[in-house]
This record gives sequence, structure tokens and C-alpha cells, in this order.
Amino acid sequence: MIFGRGLRDISSVPLERLAEELESLNAQTPSSQWPDMVVVLSVGVINYAVQVPGEDLSGDLFLPAERALSNNIPPFYVGTVMAPTGTHAFNKMLAFLIGHLAIFSPGANLPDRLAVLQGIPMHVITLCGYQYDLSGKLFRYHGSSTETGT
Repeated sequence: MIFGRGLRDISSVPLERLAEELESLNAQTPSSQWPDMVVVLSVGVINYAVQVPGEDLSGDLFLPAERALSNNIPPFYVGTVMAPTGTHAFNKMLAFLIGHLAIFSPGANLPDRLAVLQGIPMHVITLCGYQYDLSGKLFRYHGSSTETGT
């Protein structure tokens, strides 16, 4: 069962529908407990990306742990993005994991992240946006969906 709605075979559910369910769950859950990425093999991924005001999306975001932002609130937007990666969904997830490991396991012998991303479409569709409040929690702001490159 996925998202408590009885969806059993999520590969047959449009990625947009999964993103809507994720947004609904995010509205009920503290941002420190949101999943970093949703992967549907052979279909695509849904994750978060950073956008500095006045610029395009600059890359994937690892959501910080609870209280990690208690002293410094980042001055950027967070967008939920969807990438129809097709058969490269596993590679996208693996590259995301390699980036995480590189940060938290410095010196570890890891595969080349850029080599893992080879052949993956770099365009994403921004579904919705969030901004941090002064307490370090993300809140949704309403805007339109756009297609951008990362």
C-alpha cells in the first residue's frame, strides 16, 4: 500500500499523481520528516531542488534534520521537482545517494557521481515551491508549474 490510499502498483500511477499525494502528506508532516526522494523505477523521480532568488534551480537538496536550521535559515526557495528519467530512475537515486555519502562520509571510496548521471535527462518540472520560515520549517507558497533545467 502506498500513501495509505490503497495504490498497489505505483508504476501504473502517473508521476504527477504521486507528487500530489506527496504534497498532501507534506502539508501534514513537519518538513524535517519529509522523504528526500520518491523513486518509481522505469518511470521517474520526485525530489527537492534549491533555487536562490533571481536564479534558476541550482541542484538537488538533501532536506536537513530537525533543529539543523535553528541558528541559520538558508535564503533560498525549495522546489518539489519531478524528473521523468525513465529507465535511469535508479541511476538518479544512486547519484543522489552518492552525493549524500560524499558529504557525510568524507574520504570514502565512492563511484563518480557524474558518471552515474551520464545519459539522464537534466530537465525537471517544478511542481510546487516552499520557503523556510524563521523557525526553520518549510511552508508552501503558491505558484505555477514550469519546466527548467538543473
